[in-house]
Amino acid sequence: MKEDQNKLSSQREEETPIPSSLWKKLIKKKWFFPAVYLAAAALILALITWYQNNNLDYALDSDELYESIGYESEGETQEGLTDEEGYLDPDALPVTGPSEEIIWPVAVGDDIQVVLGFFDDEASEEEQLNAMVQYERSFHPNQGIDFAHKDGETFDVVAALSGTVTKADKDPLVGYFVELEHENGLVTVYQGLEDVQVAEGDQVKQGELLGRAGRSIFKQDLGVHVHFQVKENGVPVNPYNFLTDMTDTEETEKEETPQAEEAAREQDDAASRQTDAQDGE
Repeated sequence: MKEDQNKLSSQREEETPIPSSLWKKLIKKKWFFPAVYLAAAALILALITWYQNNNLDYALDSDELYESIGYESEGETQEGLTDEEGYLDPDALPVTGPSEEIIWPVAVGDDIQVVLGFFDDEASEEEQLNAMVQYERSFHPNQGIDFAHKDGETFDVVAALSGTVTKADKDPLVGYFVELEHENGLVTVYQGLEDVQVAEGDQVKQGELLGRAGRSIFKQDLGVHVHFQVKENGVPVNPYNFLTDMTDTEETEKEETPQAEEAAREQDDAASRQTDAQDGE
């Protein structure tokens, strides 16, 4: 009987939970939390090692990798692009032409100037004020740049990039307008036109005539002008990010013009001297 009682008492002692005071004492020990962190780190490392070892069978070799992404491995022949010995044939490689760069939609240097700039969130307060459009009793940020002739005359408006005409219509506020969609994902918009020379669905080349500058109710203070927009992913962006400085282009033309005139004068003088020599004979 005594032995049975001793066994029962020992079992009760084993089943008795650890008092909370003992946990508190353990937590207060300096080595307690470092020991917990080390144990957790060891457990995580063991799990990672186990996972990697059990997934080695799913690793792709180089040939499978090329096949999975649609390419041929280096050891396989690329039909139509290699010669008889298996080397790439330069003459058979596809050739891609250089992509177009946006040009000014107006004739640069033809007494045409920017009369209203793009409203840039990062510009100075003064620049932002100068890029606001007042219509009736409200102000609107300008979402492009506006061109006008210094004498108020009309002028040609051309496509800044080759593309497809997605819109060609007349709006009661901005007048006639054209919208082009381009291969690079950009969209260009031309508003305030006097007329339209293209239709929806037309394929136009860079520099092709779209219409002539006109007037709009929305920007009637500008007189004869054209509003030019560039959209990227449907959002108007600063056209200056894609265009060269207009003043730089004008300076280049001014530098080239005197040289061309001088060369023409020299040719005329040479022709005149040759004529005089023939008359003397």
